[in-house]
Amino acid sequence: MLPISAQSSMNKRIEILDMLRGVCVVLMVIYHGLYVSSQYFTFGSEFAAKWFGFLEPMQVIVASMFIMISGFSAQLSAKPKLRAWLLVCVAAIISGVTILILPRIDIPRTEIWFGILHLLACGKLVYAYGKALFEKLSGFVGLPLCLFLFFYTAPVGQRFFSILGMFRVNLPAWLYERNWLFFLGIKGPGFVSWDWFPLLPWVFLFFFGVFTGKMVKRDQLPRFCYKKRPLLGFIGRSSLVIYITHVPLLYGLFTLVGMIAK
Repeated sequence: MLPISAQSSMNKRIEILDMLRGVCVVLMVIYHGLYVSSQYFTFGSEFAAKWFGFLEPMQVIVASMFIMISGFSAQLSAKPKLRAWLLVCVAAIISGVTILILPRIDIPRTEIWFGILHLLACGKLVYAYGKALFEKLSGFVGLPLCLFLFFYTAPVGQRFFSILGMFRVNLPAWLYERNWLFFLGIKGPGFVSWDWFPLLPWVFLFFFGVFTGKMVKRDQLPRFCYKKRPLLGFIGRSSLVIYITHVPLLYGLFTLVGMIAK
């Protein structure tokens, strides 16, 4: 999420990371714009709802790409601890605003208890303070291990762990009677989070990106990976600011359009 000084062994910025992050941000803004329009405004709501439903399956793909890129970039960060704690603070502020303030000004159903920023903050913290362990573990072991754990823990919302029907472990029903483990993907009745990316299974996708970065950062990447893409690159480097501001700006824009259209 944060702009990363991603450097190759030749001290060149890996521009393709910024470009891919920029693509994800653009798609995220479009997706959220359609959602805000369809849920909170009557102007263009039918059109927005139609396209939101069409694009909804892409959310998982875009989010997965963004999480892996963030893990890859964490591997290349010069100050992983500082960036991790910065993201923790930003995520905490977002939760405070969406949970405590927005409902009081008649903007309901926008609470973010554990969104993608919270996930990335936790992933970056684990990596920053466990960097020595990540360095010791071979990418040839880490990559398949993370992929296995991602798919194995993916059914946590269905109260079990399993992969392809094998190694099934049923989780106790009492875990799902309350919402105190929501950050692990274990939620109780009535839990709602506008943006929700719990640690299970998503943190393993982040670590998959870390090990991917470990595997390739020491080698010379293809030349096109260092080619500048000014617009998408800028958007990618500004992803944190855009993430924080885009929903309020969209809400304000649609409010203005609605007033003009009356």
